[in-house]
Amino acid sequence: MWLASIGLHGLLLLMPIPSSEISTTKKPQELVKLTPVKPSPAPVNRVVKTTPTPVASSRPNVQQKVLATKPTPPTVAKSPRPVVAPSPQKPTSPIAIAPPQQTEIELDPKNQELLPPPQVIPSEAPSTATIATTEINGVPVDPSWQVVEQPNEVMAEAQMFTQPDGKLNPDIVGKVAQVPDKSPDTVFEEFFRLQLEIANFTVEPSGTYVAGGGLYKLTPKGSDIPLYLALAPDKQGTGTVVTIWNKYPSPVESTEIKVLN
Repeated sequence: MWLASIGLHGLLLLMPIPSSEISTTKKPQELVKLTPVKPSPAPVNRVVKTTPTPVASSRPNVQQKVLATKPTPPTVAKSPRPVVAPSPQKPTSPIAIAPPQQTEIELDPKNQELLPPPQVIPSEAPSTATIATTEINGVPVDPSWQVVEQPNEVMAEAQMFTQPDGKLNPDIVGKVAQVPDKSPDTVFEEFFRLQLEIANFTVEPSGTYVAGGGLYKLTPKGSDIPLYLALAPDKQGTGTVVTIWNKYPSPVESTEIKVLN
């Protein structure tokens, strides 16, 4: 019976089964998520690296947020004064310092009190006024020449031009002029030679009146009355004194009055 049962089941298994009986419904295939397998890294020799020290950059970090703060007024930095190196000084020779002048102090004999020292009155400087005219008795002159107010202080030989009391010789016409820094010959050549010709004067050299000067006879055309031009060096010897005479110049002699006993 057991054997018959096994044979029967074998026949049933060998018999074809019709397709209609097979269920047409198929289960949908499930998607399986594949996980990639990471390859195992190759063995790497570990190297110890030193972390570099961060260097402060002069450029501002753009990613940092700038906090809005109240603006402060800019401070102006004072520029330091330039330091000038001292220049080497040359050795100077010792300067002799004169001792202060002692002023004389007088003692009042009555009150026995000290009197103040006498005051020194400075002498007046010579006048620098100009002659301010272009001619004297028709003789041309330069208006910028200086006027001689005190002949004794300007003229080298004042006694040849003044009286015993210091006044000018009465034969001198007009004012006396002084030409600084020019000799008598230079004054005549640069000024009088041309100007006297323009003024229609006939000029005749007549020697000298004082040493270092010149004397000229001036005769106007159409007249027989001459004038005389005397050029003399001044006291400093660097300038010229100009005088015009109405006759041949000569010094005034002083007369002494004798009282008879």
